[in-house]
Amino acid sequence: MATAVAITAMAVALGTTVTAAPAARPRTEASTAAVLTPYRATVIVNGARPGPVFQGIGAISGGGGNSRLLIDYPARERAHILDYLFLPHFGASLQMLKLEIGGGGFSTDGSEPSVEPAKGQLDCGAGYEFWLARQALARNPAIKLYGLQWRAPAWVRDGHGGLRSRAELGYL
Repeated sequence: MATAVAITAMAVALGTTVTAAPAARPRTEASTAAVLTPYRATVIVNGARPGPVFQGIGAISGGGGNSRLLIDYPARERAHILDYLFLPHFGASLQMLKLEIGGGGFSTDGSEPSVEPAKGQLDCGAGYEFWLARQALARNPAIKLYGLQWRAPAWVRDGHGGLRSRAELGYL
Protein backbone atom coordinates (compact mmCIF):
# COMPACT_ATOMS: atom_id res chain seq x y z
CA MET A 1 0.00 0.00 0.00
CA ALA A 2 2.78 2.44 0.96
CA THR A 3 4.55 1.72 -2.32
CA ALA A 4 1.41 2.46 -4.32
CA VAL A 5 0.92 5.74 -2.43
CA ALA A 6 4.56 6.74 -3.05
CA ILE A 7 4.31 5.90 -6.76
CA THR A 8 1.03 7.82 -7.03
CA ALA A 9 2.55 10.86 -5.30
CA MET A 10 5.58 10.73 -7.61
CA ALA A 11 3.39 10.38 -10.69
CA VAL A 12 1.20 13.30 -9.65
CA ALA A 13 4.28 15.43 -9.00
CA LEU A 14 5.55 14.57 -12.48
CA GLY A 15 2.19 15.38 -14.04
CA THR A 16 1.42 11.87 -15.24
CA THR A 17 -1.78 9.86 -15.08
CA VAL A 18 -1.86 6.90 -12.70
CA THR A 19 -4.02 3.86 -13.31
CA ALA A 20 -4.12 1.22 -10.58
CA ALA A 21 -4.78 -2.37 -11.65
CA PRO A 22 -6.31 -4.84 -9.16
CA ALA A 23 -3.75 -6.98 -7.36
CA ALA A 24 -5.34 -10.23 -8.62
CA ARG A 25 -4.94 -9.30 -12.30
CA PRO A 26 -1.97 -11.15 -13.84
CA ARG A 27 0.61 -9.12 -15.76
CA THR A 28 1.12 -10.03 -19.39
CA GLU A 29 4.12 -9.32 -21.60
CA ALA A 30 2.10 -6.63 -23.39
CA SER A 31 1.29 -4.77 -20.15
CA THR A 32 4.95 -5.03 -19.05
CA ALA A 33 6.07 -3.47 -22.33
CA ALA A 34 3.51 -0.67 -21.88
CA VAL A 35 4.84 0.13 -18.40
CA LEU A 36 8.46 0.15 -19.54
CA THR A 37 7.91 2.34 -22.62
CA PRO A 38 9.88 5.55 -22.04
CA TYR A 39 8.10 8.92 -21.94
CA ARG A 40 4.69 7.33 -21.56
CA ALA A 41 2.02 9.52 -19.94
CA THR A 42 0.29 6.65 -18.08
CA VAL A 43 1.80 4.66 -15.20
CA ILE A 44 0.15 1.32 -14.45
CA VAL A 45 0.45 0.14 -10.85
CA ASN A 46 -0.13 -3.60 -10.54
CA GLY A 47 0.11 -5.01 -7.01
CA ALA A 48 0.32 -8.59 -8.26
CA ARG A 49 3.85 -8.14 -9.55
CA PRO A 50 5.76 -5.04 -8.44
CA GLY A 51 8.33 -3.62 -10.82
CA PRO A 52 11.97 -2.74 -10.18
CA VAL A 53 12.81 -1.30 -6.78
CA PHE A 54 15.46 1.34 -6.17
CA GLN A 55 18.28 -0.46 -4.39
CA GLY A 56 19.93 2.38 -2.54
CA ILE A 57 19.51 5.25 -0.19
CA GLY A 58 19.02 8.82 -1.28
CA ALA A 59 18.14 12.23 0.09
CA ILE A 60 17.03 15.63 -1.17
CA SER A 61 18.38 19.04 -0.26
CA GLY A 62 16.48 22.12 -1.26
CA GLY A 63 13.28 24.03 -1.17
CA GLY A 64 13.62 24.86 2.48
CA GLY A 65 17.17 25.83 3.24
CA ASN A 66 17.74 23.25 6.01
CA SER A 67 21.03 22.06 4.47
CA ARG A 68 22.24 25.64 4.67
CA LEU A 69 22.36 25.28 8.46
CA LEU A 70 25.21 22.73 8.21
CA ILE A 71 27.69 25.44 7.22
CA ASP A 72 27.15 27.20 10.57
CA TYR A 73 27.93 24.17 12.76
CA PRO A 74 31.34 24.04 14.44
CA ALA A 75 33.82 22.33 12.07
CA ARG A 76 34.16 19.11 14.10
CA GLU A 77 30.41 18.53 14.50
CA ARG A 78 29.75 19.51 10.86
CA ALA A 79 32.36 16.98 9.67
CA HIS A 80 30.76 14.25 11.79
CA ILE A 81 27.30 14.97 10.37
CA LEU A 82 28.61 14.99 6.79
CA ASP A 83 30.51 11.75 7.42
CA TYR A 84 27.35 10.10 8.76
CA LEU A 85 25.46 11.22 5.68
CA PHE A 86 27.92 10.45 2.89
CA LEU A 87 30.73 8.05 3.87
CA PRO A 88 30.21 4.62 2.29
CA HIS A 89 29.50 1.78 4.75
CA PHE A 90 29.04 4.26 7.61
CA GLY A 91 25.91 5.94 8.93
CA ALA A 92 23.31 6.65 6.26
CA SER A 93 25.78 5.94 3.40
CA LEU A 94 23.72 8.02 0.98
CA GLN A 95 24.21 6.87 -2.61
CA MET A 96 22.17 9.61 -4.26
CA LEU A 97 21.64 13.29 -3.49
CA LYS A 98 19.14 15.53 -5.25
CA LEU A 99 20.04 19.21 -4.99
CA GLU A 100 18.05 22.35 -5.60
CA ILE A 101 18.98 24.37 -8.68
CA GLY A 102 18.53 27.75 -7.09
CA GLY A 103 16.75 30.49 -8.94
CA GLY A 104 17.10 33.29 -6.43
CA GLY A 105 13.40 33.31 -5.60
CA PHE A 106 11.71 32.42 -2.35
CA SER A 107 10.64 28.76 -2.35
CA THR A 108 8.86 27.19 0.61
CA ASP A 109 11.04 27.99 3.65
CA GLY A 110 14.11 29.54 2.07
CA SER A 111 15.86 30.80 -0.98
CA GLU A 112 18.84 29.33 -2.80
CA PRO A 113 20.67 31.98 -4.82
CA SER A 114 20.88 31.53 -8.56
CA VAL A 115 24.27 30.58 -9.98
CA GLU A 116 23.48 32.97 -12.85
CA PRO A 117 21.31 35.82 -11.52
CA ALA A 118 21.93 37.82 -14.70
CA LYS A 119 22.65 36.32 -18.11
CA GLY A 120 26.37 35.65 -18.44
CA GLN A 121 27.23 36.32 -14.77
CA LEU A 122 27.99 32.74 -13.70
CA ASP A 123 29.02 32.03 -10.08
CA CYS A 124 28.99 28.33 -9.17
CA GLY A 125 30.10 29.26 -5.64
CA ALA A 126 26.78 30.94 -4.90
CA GLY A 127 24.62 29.36 -2.25
CA TYR A 128 25.00 26.18 -0.24
CA GLU A 129 23.98 23.44 -2.69
CA PHE A 130 27.30 23.35 -4.55
CA TRP A 131 29.09 23.39 -1.19
CA LEU A 132 27.02 20.39 -0.08
CA ALA A 133 27.70 18.61 -3.40
CA ARG A 134 31.46 19.10 -2.91
CA GLN A 135 31.22 17.75 0.65
CA ALA A 136 29.30 14.68 -0.55
CA LEU A 137 31.74 14.00 -3.40
CA ALA A 138 34.76 14.38 -1.10
CA ARG A 139 33.37 11.62 1.11
CA ASN A 140 31.90 9.43 -1.63
CA PRO A 141 33.14 10.04 -5.19
CA ALA A 142 30.62 7.45 -6.46
CA ILE A 143 27.56 9.33 -5.15
CA LYS A 144 25.01 10.25 -7.82
CA LEU A 145 24.05 13.93 -7.86
CA TYR A 146 20.86 15.25 -9.43
CA GLY A 147 19.50 18.76 -9.79
CA LEU A 148 15.89 19.88 -9.46
CA GLN A 149 14.77 23.39 -10.32
CA TRP A 150 12.62 25.18 -7.73
CA ARG A 151 12.69 28.68 -9.17
CA ALA A 152 14.39 30.48 -12.04
CA PRO A 153 15.90 33.95 -12.29
CA ALA A 154 13.73 36.57 -13.98
CA TRP A 155 15.92 36.83 -17.09
CA VAL A 156 14.97 33.32 -18.29
CA ARG A 157 11.24 34.04 -18.51
CA ASP A 158 9.56 34.26 -21.91
CA GLY A 159 7.83 37.39 -23.25
CA HIS A 160 4.68 36.57 -21.25
CA GLY A 161 6.49 36.06 -17.90
CA GLY A 162 6.35 32.27 -18.11
CA LEU A 163 9.03 29.66 -17.84
CA ARG A 164 9.93 26.91 -20.31
CA SER A 165 11.75 29.31 -22.59
CA ARG A 166 14.93 28.74 -24.62
CA ALA A 167 16.74 30.94 -22.10
CA GLU A 168 15.62 28.67 -19.27
CA LEU A 169 16.88 25.58 -21.10
CA GLY A 170 20.25 27.27 -21.51
CA TYR A 171 20.25 28.24 -17.84
CA LEU A 172 19.54 24.69 -16.70
